[in-house]
Amino acid sequence: MSNSLRRIFAPSPEERAEDWAKYKALHDEIAKEKGCSTCKYCVKVRSYPNFVTAEECECKMGLECDTVLFSVKNCAKWEDKLE
Repeated sequence: MSNSLRRIFAPSPEERAEDWAKYKALHDEIAKEKGCSTCKYCVKVRSYPNFVTAEECECKMGLECDTVLFSVKNCAKWEDKLE
């Protein structure tokens, strides 16, 4: 248990690189659908406290934005958040 806590709060440079590679691969897989959660125009406008993970977002371009149900796909204005 203490080893996993150390990894969470004080990862080594190798562990950070490993985690980044995993997160990048996940991001790239989700970005194939060109949805809001990976778009640079999607801006979180409200965070909920404690255990609630849903978030409300708005599109800077004035388009529909959905990061909860992932209903928006292949948006014409989509640009990668990581670029």
